[in-house]
Amino acid sequence: MKKIISYVCFVAIALITGVIIVSASGGTASDPIISKSYFEQRLGEERDWAQGLLDPSLAPKWQRFAILYQDSLPIGKTIIFDEGTEFIIRTGTTNTITALNCSGGISNVTTGVDLPHGATAPANRLLVVPKKDGNGRGIVIKTSTIIMVKGGYEIR
Repeated sequence: MKKIISYVCFVAIALITGVIIVSASGGTASDPIISKSYFEQRLGEERDWAQGLLDPSLAPKWQRFAILYQDSLPIGKTIIFDEGTEFIIRTGTTNTITALNCSGGISNVTTGVDLPHGATAPANRLLVVPKKDGNGRGIVIKTSTIIMVKGGYEIR
């Protein structure tokens, strides 16, 4: 008798579980889990991101990443960064460029200080350009330099 009750309970639980699983399947055409337009938008964003990895010129400015090597940075050249650009000077000596009448400068977020115009930019520190004003904010190359840049920039 106990075996029959156990068997009936087991079958009842299995049937209830099966009904729950079948009724909890994905959305329908009239009530989808996500909309087709949302899916296509997200798919387009991911496609753009992947193409930016393959060809950096296709990526949005905020998403670009580059390592500028010493052979592409002659001494005396300047690099002007777009606002929001992050960069790290790995090797070499550079001086900062900012508008003479601007407040702040280039932010050294590693130490929490602003680098004013003409300051020596320290190596291995995360530097951020908070905004673009006047002729722009950037650096002047003084010695052979390797720089990692995330964001937009222009070499002059």
